[in-house]
Amino acid sequence: MSGTPKQRSGSCLCGKVRYSISDKHGPDMTQLMCHCPNCLKSLGNSGAFTFCPIDNFTFTEGSKDQVKVYRDQATDSKDEMQRQFCTNCGSCVLITTDHNTTVAIVPVGTMDCGGQGWWKPEIECQCNNKKDWMAKYAGTQMHDRNPTFG
Repeated sequence: MSGTPKQRSGSCLCGKVRYSISDKHGPDMTQLMCHCPNCLKSLGNSGAFTFCPIDNFTFTEGSKDQVKVYRDQATDSKDEMQRQFCTNCGSCVLITTDHNTTVAIVPVGTMDCGGQGWWKPEIECQCNNKKDWMAKYAGTQMHDRNPTFG
């Protein structure tokens, strides 16, 4: 992704779980907005994500006891999503899937920079669930289902 910082960091709301993202194993794959009911419920809004190689993502603070995995099996794609969140504050900091084990799906709002100055959605998925009060993004690819990555 052009303009994406080479090194980024982020955390959960309480700061007990921290992570870093590098570009060591390649650049981010895409920037995506997801309007599925599961993202709406788990994040409180449509999900703004960056997709990057899983090997670029590293937890830097927080023990395994501080990160819990919710195995979200009620997805439209029928692919289980592992939503990893802080056991103290509940912030989701990483999503992975068995469908593509090489991809880390990182909520942009958990990044220290919040995506400021570089994040712009390229793809919107689950647009059939998009609420009428959600912003319109010029130039995004629109999908009613989840596109395939990797």
